[in-house]
Amino acid sequence: MIVEAMTAYFQMLGIDVLTSSSVFEIPFLIGRERPEVVLLDIGMPVLDGAKIMQSLGERLRMATHFILFSGRSRRELAVMAEQLGAVDCISKAEDMPSIERRVRYWIRAAQRKTA
Repeated sequence: MIVEAMTAYFQMLGIDVLTSSSVFEIPFLIGRERPEVVLLDIGMPVLDGAKIMQSLGERLRMATHFILFSGRSRRELAVMAEQLGAVDCISKAEDMPSIERRVRYWIRAAQRKTA
């Protein structure tokens, strides 16, 4: 439900969005598409976002801005983000305009890095 709502919201704003229905496909999708920003849910069943980040090679983790996304507390998310090398963390409780501002910030940062 959240994925569909966020996908529709970001697409409405003209932001390209990739999603995966399989957590096992995510590392391959990131490797193939090389997105500027990945909003990664760390509360997924079976294979959570933390394990996905750990499974990616150093090169992919350094080339992409990862933002952890979860219903966990901001403090817990911040600790996890630092441990995993994510650039930011966003609580699912935040409103869409706040999430949009932070995602756009990291998209611009990625574009400046490659310019």
